[in-house]
Amino acid sequence: MDTVLSRRWLRRVACGSLALVLCDLLVAAPAFAQARALSQVASLTGPAQRVQVDGNTLYIAADQTLRSVDIANPSAPRAAATFTFPQRIGAFVASGSLVYALIDFFGLRVLDISNPAHPTLRGGLELKGGVIAAALLDSKTILTANMVAGVQVLDVSDPEKPALLTSHFTDGYTQDVFASRPLAYVTDDPTGLYVLDLSKSGSPAQLSVTDLDVPPPPGGIGLVDFPQLRLALVDRPGAKPARVVAVLDRTSGLLLFYDISNPGAPASVSRFKVPPRSETLTAHGSRVYVATGAEGLHVVDVSDPRKPVSAGVFKTAQPARDVAVSEPFVFVATGAGGVVVLRYGQ
Repeated sequence: MDTVLSRRWLRRVACGSLALVLCDLLVAAPAFAQARALSQVASLTGPAQRVQVDGNTLYIAADQTLRSVDIANPSAPRAAATFTFPQRIGAFVASGSLVYALIDFFGLRVLDISNPAHPTLRGGLELKGGVIAAALLDSKTILTANMVAGVQVLDVSDPEKPALLTSHFTDGYTQDVFASRPLAYVTDDPTGLYVLDLSKSGSPAQLSVTDLDVPPPPGGIGLVDFPQLRLALVDRPGAKPARVVAVLDRTSGLLLFYDISNPGAPASVSRFKVPPRSETLTAHGSRVYVATGAEGLHVVDVSDPRKPVSAGVFKTAQPARDVAVSEPFVFVATGAGGVVVLRYGQ
């Protein structure tokens, strides 16, 4: 995990360790839902830093190499395509037979794996700055979180000629992006949570910016894990609130939940503690899955977002770096330990 000097500490360092103590007092000890088992059903060897599921395909990225795996039977995954890029894969998204990879120093590269034996580069787009996250807005549009350029909107309707449509600059360092047409949710340090409207052509309309009440770094020295603020969207059709954003402060291990039913005024509903130095998170149904590094996989039930509860823990042999879900199966990237395939159930 990389470490950088956060600008948030400049306005919070005066609180120092007192703020940390108060934060710990305000976050209740984790409650537990009805116990469910997380059982291992398979594993995949080879380095794995990032994972993503699209249909019956699992994508695994590690350094410069992207692999695809057939998971039609998750208990017996089968290797499919392998492709090595000239530089490290900073982020990627997959749609059908196409993988949109954001490559250090090269920008966007479009990889066609319709023939797994011969993956083919279809197109590319040079992008300046460092892309640390990406999301599909729809089959023709990708959003990127770029540390220098903010949120970038890319047109990939022609895989041979992807194009940059527009950008939206956040006030600090863009950390993560999640898309649910026509809205995009963005985390930024030190500004907080942005909600953007992309329903009209041109630059995204900024609907709201919400300050995130995360504690200062330990000792107030301003050293944080970067990117610090990861996010996931919890959709709860028919429930109230129907849509919740989960924001993970990696350094402290604090999960913040916001009701975004009104995108113009997100409202804090609860917070939940997971292990500090956690890596990333994803949501599926009413559960949030957190790759917590050395503490493995943690599952949080948000059936009632006002009272999130622990819904399972699986201690991986190697640190959990990333997680992807196709329920009831969970795929955990563990770096040199490969991918652990879990089944979540009673």
